[in-house]
Amino acid sequence: MLYMDVCLYIFVAEVSTKTFARCRGNDITDKTFTLSDCPVGDVINIQSAEVWIYTQWKPTKNPPSCSWVNATCRRSIKDHQDIKKCNGQRSCSFSQMIFIFSPETPLCAEHKDANFIRITYTCTSGT
Repeated sequence: MLYMDVCLYIFVAEVSTKTFARCRGNDITDKTFTLSDCPVGDVINIQSAEVWIYTQWKPTKNPPSCSWVNATCRRSIKDHQDIKKCNGQRSCSFSQMIFIFSPETPLCAEHKDANFIRITYTCTSGT
């Protein structure tokens, strides 16, 4: 009988989760957000993407002021086409119009549109 020694090495690289959290200003026309902090050779892998309403929102502050701590009416937008296009990219930009919902599908019963976004993602080895 012939025996072969087989060694299997598994290397685990530490992957840290990044959080992008921003609130919108009053005028979102032609305004974008950009995810761009993956190192060279790594690409974005979206874990979650949600929009919320923050009732104490201060859109005229620079930068606008809001927080997810007291935010309500959360909605996942991970499957939104502008968010999905970030996967596999080193950086990506998306329109702040992502906060605006149609009257037929409002953010929630009390609020039509969102004013806060939180995206969690990792930077993984890619092209």
